[in-house]
Amino acid sequence: MKTECPHCGQHYEVEGNFAGQNVECSQCGKEFEVRAILQPEILPKTSSRATKIKISIGVFGVLVLALICLFFFRGSRLPDPISDYKVTDLIQRDNEIGFIAQKKFKDKESAEKD
Repeated sequence: MKTECPHCGQHYEVEGNFAGQNVECSQCGKEFEVRAILQPEILPKTSSRATKIKISIGVFGVLVLALICLFFFRGSRLPDPISDYKVTDLIQRDNEIGFIAQKKFKDKESAEKD
């Protein structure tokens, strides 16, 4: 097991049965508790060129996908209920509804008078 002195940084290789015990550092003479040094996981280092190539391919793929979407969906849109009608159609429909409402009101008045 590997350990080190927390005071001076001196490294030691000791057996596992020393874990948790207090020992004296041979370099600085101070006492410290033996604790295992955690070894960082060694990962394979990728070259910067490989990383740049992967990034370039990813960016190129996103751009191609964006162009495909623009090509296929350029004319499609959801219908807008107001803009799909002409203003004259809306005015005519409004007048018809008003006329029907007036007729019903007059019919109701005449029925009440009788």
